[in-house]
Amino acid sequence: MAAFWPMPDEPDLRDLLNEWSGQDYDIALPTIRHRSAPLVFLRWQPDTPMRAGAYGIAEPDGTSECVPDVLLVPTLGYTEAADRIGYGGGYYDRTLAAMAEAGLRYATIGVAWRSARLEPASHTPAAHDMPLDAVVDEQGWVIPSA
Repeated sequence: MAAFWPMPDEPDLRDLLNEWSGQDYDIALPTIRHRSAPLVFLRWQPDTPMRAGAYGIAEPDGTSECVPDVLLVPTLGYTEAADRIGYGGGYYDRTLAAMAEAGLRYATIGVAWRSARLEPASHTPAAHDMPLDAVVDEQGWVIPSA
């Protein structure tokens, strides 16, 4: 499972990650190796040394790479159809597209604040935008209808 280290104003999942690590979940955090490439996921445990990565976001230091089957995705904005607005770098869109092209099976869950929910007509995803399977916020789940 891949999660993310929070930036200011993002939901902070660190307590949940600590709990999951004690339940034998394999947890990974993203790192940016190259600005125009997909993310790389590095294994994480509560005692993993951390370093400042791209944009000053903490990432594991010295752990092995892995390929997650569930990705918790930071979500700046979202719709009821689970379309996501990120920070504009395209890292998650590139990553999910590369994983799909490689034939990997995965689930994506956006993590957001309810205040980030967009009105249905206010956002049209671009052709390269990868939809999420669901979004969770502090009030519950948004699961798009099939």
